[in-house]
Amino acid sequence: MGATDDFFIQKGVSDSVVVKYLITTTLGPKTAAIKLCKEQSLSNALGNDLNVIKKFSAKFIENSIERVNKNQFMVEVAFPPENCENSLSMMLSAVGGDTFNIKNLYPIKILSISLSKPFYKKYGGPRYGVDGLRKKLKAYSRPILVGPVKPCIGMNPGAFAQRAREALLGGTDIVKDDELICNPPYNPLSSRTKLLSKTIRETERETGEKKMYFAFIGSGTPTQIIEYAEIAKDNGADGYMISPAINGFEIVKELKDEFQLPIIAHNALAYSAYTPNHGMSFSVFSLLQRVCGADIVITPAKHGTFDVMSAEEHKENISVLHSKIAGIKRAFPAFCGGQKPETIPLLKKDAGNNDFIVVAGTSLYDHPDGPTAGAKRLRERF
Repeated sequence: MGATDDFFIQKGVSDSVVVKYLITTTLGPKTAAIKLCKEQSLSNALGNDLNVIKKFSAKFIENSIERVNKNQFMVEVAFPPENCENSLSMMLSAVGGDTFNIKNLYPIKILSISLSKPFYKKYGGPRYGVDGLRKKLKAYSRPILVGPVKPCIGMNPGAFAQRAREALLGGTDIVKDDELICNPPYNPLSSRTKLLSKTIRETERETGEKKMYFAFIGSGTPTQIIEYAEIAKDNGADGYMISPAINGFEIVKELKDEFQLPIIAHNALAYSAYTPNHGMSFSVFSLLQRVCGADIVITPAKHGTFDVMSAEEHKENISVLHSKIAGIKRAFPAFCGGQKPETIPLLKKDAGNNDFIVVAGTSLYDHPDGPTAGAKRLRERF
């Protein structure tokens, strides 16, 4: 232990960003926690200014260490507000930047992040959230059905719109682009958004139900994404889909503020940061997406083809989207990955209410009698 090691320990939680880690190591918990705090605040070159070390060092909370087994423990670390700059990007750099590279602290996992109040005030959460989207759809008491148009690639705008139309007529509330298509030459964003928006309004008149179309705009630089957002909105799209793990969390807030349309956050690439003992919990991704402004957060469910998390983690994922946070609206968890009529009762039980979304691809579009029949069968289980 060094002479300044006590500067990396504190007795209680302050107004800092507090991160709970799961650390696997042969080092003692206190030694490992201090090593993490040094690396992720002042690095290993501490300097000689004790006031700087005291004020700006990350500090582990002394009574938070909890042994899991001989070589694994959980610990909470507090990061000074100045280090995070009231920026989610800088916060993630502080709590996770080089965290996953530290020798003798591998594997290591971020289990949860507790943000300080200024973050909630700055980012503001969803513009619409659960209640706002229900009002738009005039669907107040049941789950919501989302049908990502399938097959997602290869179709021209006309064929794409026709597939969406069939799904909408069967009871699909929202159709959206898949994350695998944005602006390919065979199905340009401009043409597709015009046709899909027209289809939405037509099927609303035919069914007497409100419908929505979300365009995927997550291709290219941030400037290009904003240009795509303008095109989609001008052409009548009802909302956007973006992939924060690829495109960045901050752009969700920018889209929310500039265009004021609902936003779906897709979990593409987020899986790569997850293992049982390393990376970052899905619930952390979900919380940050909600805080940035996502109204809908697509997430794997415990039931289906994307069964990649435990039942406990699945429920925690739901909890961070539904939990009460002052000034932050609730977001919809949107369960994806092989969802079908048989999984809907299980999802209801997991969610504990009807405030969730079923994202159905294969079971909807590949129904033997077509997408309209597929959507009807799903809606019957709501």
